[in-house]
Amino acid sequence: MLISLEQQIFNLQQLYTVPVYPNQKRPATKHGYKDGKLNADIRSWLNKGYNIGISLSLSGLGCLDIDMHGKSDGLAVFKSLCKKLGIIDTYAEQTATGNGLHYVVNDEGITVGNCEIAPGVEFKRNGIIVCSPSQINNVQYKIIGGVNSDGTYNFGKVSPDWLVVINNASKTKPKKTYKVTNKQEYKARNFGNLDYNKIFQSCKFLMHTKINSSIISEPEWFTAVNMLAVDINSDAVIHWLSEDYPKYSFDETKKKILASRNNGLFCGCNYVARTYYHICQGCPRAERIKGGK
Repeated sequence: MLISLEQQIFNLQQLYTVPVYPNQKRPATKHGYKDGKLNADIRSWLNKGYNIGISLSLSGLGCLDIDMHGKSDGLAVFKSLCKKLGIIDTYAEQTATGNGLHYVVNDEGITVGNCEIAPGVEFKRNGIIVCSPSQINNVQYKIIGGVNSDGTYNFGKVSPDWLVVINNASKTKPKKTYKVTNKQEYKARNFGNLDYNKIFQSCKFLMHTKINSSIISEPEWFTAVNMLAVDINSDAVIHWLSEDYPKYSFDETKKKILASRNNGLFCGCNYVARTYYHICQGCPRAERIKGGK
């Protein structure tokens, strides 16, 4: 669907948006989606190479995130849901990878944050979605529907049946309990003003958990939280990391941080490289650990 850059900039200025690091999905702001601005200088961000993220909850929006990557066939599941619950006439995009779709809706009547609706179909409300004209690896997000005749975006409301499914989705799965073993034992401490941008860039596991935070497993999420909790200044980073995780809540994440620090047990590279080698593969340190050197 063709729409001019000027029109896209105008449309985004009507929403709360944040700059996103170039070629990434990570907000270039301290507090992530919470730093969303209305009538932001979108053009300046684009000229500097940034991607653009929509702060969903601040903008009164939610997003049905359909995953078509790997074994997930979220599109087929979503079509099946639409047959039962009604077609959603709203703004939609295809992600830059081509493996995902975003159906962005008015959040009126929706009472939950992030949750899984069905395999390959998640609902997002806390956090951001990266949107057109953003790019990943020189491929732009593609608008595929939900544009009014005047070029503005149409954020439709979901049907009452969809509301029931979304609002009850977070209640369908019991909370899991688990224990991470083989951790390094030492106390959390003040590491000073760490450059977490560089840390994430250099750690394949942390970057993986953030980029895929909407679909990662609970043990993966907790491992990342536990790793970062060793720095007593990391709370904001941990909440930013977790904001797209389907089961994220501020209070629950805070409990995990405090539990890690009270236990004095933290995951290190040895544990992560051996447990999640499929993620860390290629990292020189992980290769040394995996090789037993």
